[in-house]
Amino acid sequence: MLKVIKNVFYQYGYQLLVMVLPLITVPYVSRVLGPNLVGTYSYTSTIVNYFVLLCMLGINAHGSRIIARAQSREERSREFSNLFSIHLFVSLFVFVAYVGYVSLAAEEYKIILLTQGFLLVASFLDISWLYFGLEEFKLTVTRNLVVKLVTVVAIFAFVKNGDDFLLYVFLMSFGTFAGQVALWPFVKRYVDFRRPQFRDSFLNLKPMGVLFVAVAATCIYHTIGKLFLGEMVDMSSVGYFEYADKVIQIPVAFITAFGTVMLPRMASLYADGKVDVARRYLGVSMEAMMYVAAALCFGIIAVRIEFVELFLGSGFAKTADLLLLMAPSILFIAISNVVRSQYIIPNDQDRVYVVAVLVAAILNVVMNATLIPIIGADGAAISSTCAYVAVFLVQLVPIRAELGIVRLFKPCIFPLVVGGIALFLANLLNYASISAAVLVITKFCLFSAVFIILSAASLRLQKRSLLRLEIKKGLASVGNRLKRERTK
Repeated sequence: MLKVIKNVFYQYGYQLLVMVLPLITVPYVSRVLGPNLVGTYSYTSTIVNYFVLLCMLGINAHGSRIIARAQSREERSREFSNLFSIHLFVSLFVFVAYVGYVSLAAEEYKIILLTQGFLLVASFLDISWLYFGLEEFKLTVTRNLVVKLVTVVAIFAFVKNGDDFLLYVFLMSFGTFAGQVALWPFVKRYVDFRRPQFRDSFLNLKPMGVLFVAVAATCIYHTIGKLFLGEMVDMSSVGYFEYADKVIQIPVAFITAFGTVMLPRMASLYADGKVDVARRYLGVSMEAMMYVAAALCFGIIAVRIEFVELFLGSGFAKTADLLLLMAPSILFIAISNVVRSQYIIPNDQDRVYVVAVLVAAILNVVMNATLIPIIGADGAAISSTCAYVAVFLVQLVPIRAELGIVRLFKPCIFPLVVGGIALFLANLLNYASISAAVLVITKFCLFSAVFIILSAASLRLQKRSLLRLEIKKGLASVGNRLKRERTK
């Protein structure tokens, strides 16, 4: 359990940095580039990310799961060599397809897409799944931390106006590439390269393909709105939606980081037959993530107007409206991620995950095509939230009896009530005649204080809360350790 907690803190520390850095760069970039260039970057990067998705072919979840189950260095080395060889084989085909696509692309986007090719090369070299499977999160976090900080410094140093747009594209793409290269010098610590067994390598294609369908569908319902807006409305609308989505993805990164840490641990527990321990982890995680998700969802709603005015400028006022429509998706993403990363994928029930995201992708495409021509960016925001709700519902239906839905979700009511009360009290400050900066800070402090106090009170009321029991157990362990230190 201690290693899990350490890994969670590593991932959360990294995600905290990922959350803080946009707060530094977004106000600068949004003003320097403006809605149109921000929209152009979002539009082209969405296209490139579809090719990146093809390169990865579901290897992150499958590779992490396989490495976590390996019982020896020799087995781990063999599995790594087989997995990476099939990954490289697929990547080469995708690279050829990308070069062909760029040659046919509109002239105004061709040089941008070529520059973003570094993202594709980065996906060739991506072996983060090896370290995730080994639960070596410190290594990936520290390397990516350094690369991101250097990228931010470079943006402020060299991107001064719209004429530097291509340089901005290069810095963002090359930073991702550098982050992957930085992981390779440490591979020999954990695995030895073996000659790939091509039959075994290709056996990985089926489970990777199944997970790829799920990841691809997720990417579609996450990004398709930007493509529809670019084709049906204008690039400014893409820019508004892009920054609303960026804000939502910051808290989502916290949630998915927890799932990334827990997936290999849960895969190992289920493989060892420790089902009771795994179910306890699942219950604690669900309750904890709902408190986190409720705080983030209602907190964003509380400060969205002042936040957009302060950090993005008056040119992005529409983004605040989109945040109101998209923030509830955080709650459904949290539940879906816990169930998926701690039960569905560790138990090889990939089909449940695939069906859920396929339904969501189809629903999102239909809703975007219907709503965007009528209400523009609002339609993209509504479609996105409905897609996440669809994943939540469809994913739970086939496993509801196995998990015991009522028992699992009953404690989740309290975080929603706490979040609602904190939001109501924070919104009372809307009538105060103070600047946006002061109002954001005041609202944040009031919301946080109320949420923390009411959360503590709600846990005291829940005598059988797994989260409460785990917190008491953790505090008792810390207390005993301190006592031992004093007696030395």
